[in-house]
Amino acid sequence: MRYVLKVYAASEAKEKNAGGKAPRDIETILKKKGFVSLPVEVRHGEKGKLFKRWRIIWTKMKRLKAGDELLMQYPFDASSTIIPLIIKRLQLEGISVYILVHDLPTLSRGKNVDIPPHIRAKTGITEKMIMTAADGVIVHSAPMKRYLKRKYGVKNIGVLKLFDYIMPEGLSARAGRELPLVVAGNLHPEKSGYIYTLREKLNLYGVGFDKNMAGDNIIYKGSFTPEELPGELEGSFGLVWDGPSREECSGITGRYLRYNSPHKLSLYIAAGLPVIVWDKAASAGIVKKEGLGICVSSLENIGEEIKKISQESYSDMLFSVNRFGDMLKNGHFTLKAVGKCMGDYGETEHN
Repeated sequence: MRYVLKVYAASEAKEKNAGGKAPRDIETILKKKGFVSLPVEVRHGEKGKLFKRWRIIWTKMKRLKAGDELLMQYPFDASSTIIPLIIKRLQLEGISVYILVHDLPTLSRGKNVDIPPHIRAKTGITEKMIMTAADGVIVHSAPMKRYLKRKYGVKNIGVLKLFDYIMPEGLSARAGRELPLVVAGNLHPEKSGYIYTLREKLNLYGVGFDKNMAGDNIIYKGSFTPEELPGELEGSFGLVWDGPSREECSGITGRYLRYNSPHKLSLYIAAGLPVIVWDKAASAGIVKKEGLGICVSSLENIGEEIKKISQESYSDMLFSVNRFGDMLKNGHFTLKAVGKCMGDYGETEHN
């Protein structure tokens, strides 16, 4: 039997950000292939929380037996320090354990000076213990795969390329070459400061918007749940960029794009919007190869770059995006990566 575990915070359920959507989608997709879901809810602020989390998680594990396989979704809220112990215990009982990475803190946080050195060191040690203990790991991209091989010596690694994006039928963005650019997600200046330096017309969706920094070119559309958002988008291209500068993706969040596959990229494609990505991003290869949008080194003259795109070329992008969007909405990339790492699904599919 195959199982999929997601450790989540009690506050995730109705938040208007995409933080919990990708893990939920992974569960939904794999359950259709016969995986049994093992959701574990944890609460912050409890006395003796580490022991309680161990007990809660291990209680879920008791149903597993020798020969079973478990896919764990990483990171694990604040309980990561106990996960290596759980992995080793399961393996001693003949259970294979695999890790699907949503975020790698050693990359996404980098050398963030706001995080004390001892916390960064602890995170790195725990991450290494988890990655090296697992029977296989599934990551975002080829650069992230190379990072794990080089840093931790991980051998069995599957690559997603793109996160799938499950959404209600009938929802899609209103796309048009003459419409504003779209930015969805965390709009806080510390993460997306470049937004407030652009001159082009922008439609913004998400949390953290700073109206005091916004120019007349910006229209803030509000925040929506990940399920509602695809039908609310309206624009020409979805912008996949991070950091303070429009000249390049810089800072910790900007540099992380060299390794990760942002969930907003999947959102745009699933909703039917072509994308603009940094040409050094891990996702640039698939965007360019499959005609899903354009790759640029800078946003300095992005308005002029868009004007160079003919209506025929834009229509071709829309066609490619809609084809790939159908793949994302049907779990194609999850199933392919998990199948490669864990092996064939056999006759376990559930309709």
